[in-house]
Amino acid sequence: MIKVAVIGPESAGKSTLCLEVSKFFELSFIPEISREFLTNLNRPYTIEDLDLIAEKQFRLIKEMELKRDKLLVSDTEVLTIRIWSLIKYGKCSDLINNLLKQQNFHHYLLCNTDIEWMPDPLREVPDLKKRIEIFELFQNEMKQNNWPYTIIHGKEDARFLQAKSILENLTISKY
Repeated sequence: MIKVAVIGPESAGKSTLCLEVSKFFELSFIPEISREFLTNLNRPYTIEDLDLIAEKQFRLIKEMELKRDKLLVSDTEVLTIRIWSLIKYGKCSDLINNLLKQQNFHHYLLCNTDIEWMPDPLREVPDLKKRIEIFELFQNEMKQNNWPYTIIHGKEDARFLQAKSILENLTISKY
């Protein structure tokens, strides 16, 4: 099974890209757990909530791995939660760091900030300069950990074509 994570700052087109890719390849993708969790929370979230989100996201990824499909695409993963914890609270729990060490993806699609920020009740960073800084945090993590990644950029059609090509190449080279 080829496992690919779609990551990046908020409003960078991750969920849209996952939906397009899943339709094209006729597969289900792992949703971003934090969206449902925070929508149903009915209070401001805390750093402890990020641990719960990370555990649920990690567990869902592991459950989906059991399906043994050829390709697994995840709309975010534990690194995203780690980076958000560092941004929001200036620290990250041992639990999140340990889960991050346990997860493994074959490739990451890092969505750039070159599309317009779309308002959403769960989004907190409309400032492009700050979103670029967050993008750079993701890119630095990729480089520091020597994780394979591709920057996805451009408008929606271009993003989809980039992701499609990468996923096709990954599945061809693996199978």
